[in-house]
Amino acid sequence: MVDLETTGRNYDIYVELMSDDAVIQQKISDITDDGQRFEGTEYLIDHGCSDGSLLEAMEHIYPDMGLVGIDLRDELLTRAQDRKQDHDLSAEFIKTDIEVANETLAQPEAIISSSLCHEIFSYGSEDKLTSYLQQSFDHLDDGGTMVIRDVIGPQEEMTWLWLNEDNGYAETGARFFRDDQQEAYLSSLSTRATFNRFCKDFAYIDQSPEQLIEDQREIDGRTYHRVPADHATDFMLTKDYTDNWDNEMQERFAFWDRDDYIETLETIGFEIDDCETYTNEWIEQNRFEDSAHMRSTVTEDPAYPATNIVIAAHKPYQ
Repeated sequence: MVDLETTGRNYDIYVELMSDDAVIQQKISDITDDGQRFEGTEYLIDHGCSDGSLLEAMEHIYPDMGLVGIDLRDELLTRAQDRKQDHDLSAEFIKTDIEVANETLAQPEAIISSSLCHEIFSYGSEDKLTSYLQQSFDHLDDGGTMVIRDVIGPQEEMTWLWLNEDNGYAETGARFFRDDQQEAYLSSLSTRATFNRFCKDFAYIDQSPEQLIEDQREIDGRTYHRVPADHATDFMLTKDYTDNWDNEMQERFAFWDRDDYIETLETIGFEIDDCETYTNEWIEQNRFEDSAHMRSTVTEDPAYPATNIVIAAHKPYQ
């Protein structure tokens, strides 16, 4: 598993976002299939357990299940251990990676991987992500289940993207601000201006906004830009993280689409039990509406990208 310690990451912001009650409730609903999944499971490992908030919620649903969280990030593991002590949890939190876990921890009946795949891809590589999934398969007990909940990329290659130009300022083009001014500056920009900044800062784009936009049209009185759908999706999913901008610009959200996930898992040997993609309602209402949307073609209705994928897959009995 890739070491996800990142220079400059503000873990207070990270934990506040990832451990929000509504976020945890949504994750638990997705991962446990509203409490129906994992019935009878005695031992589960959470890969990339962060501050332990997800396993705490799991313990409330499955009080008799053996729960172990593994992570390599010292700051988050310290928070997880504090949570364990403060809330009298039975879950264990261990600093280790998947390679060592395979040798030192018993084979689990279930593995959960929440918001981890995109970080392994971003801070490691596609090969390292595939290796991580293979190692997870190898460690899983025969008949065991792995549940992945993460971000998701589009299946189409290109899209028509509308960006609100009237909900903030145009960009000056220069990074004249001090570090402590960055959040206020980025938050003051219109969505269209934020896209310009995104194109300059995003680690996976090596083109200017003008080079990235292949075409431009007026549709229903609005200006739409013809751009790669994966970059449009990455922008829409990260544009509001102005308080942790520099780190978010290193993370790829739209790296695999639904078919990529399924093909990779099946090639490894998993059998897919369930796969769902959806657009988070809160994100749609608070980050997409009146800000940005897409059209697959100029004649189709505006739409928002899927924000999440949830895949449950099991390891067949050998």
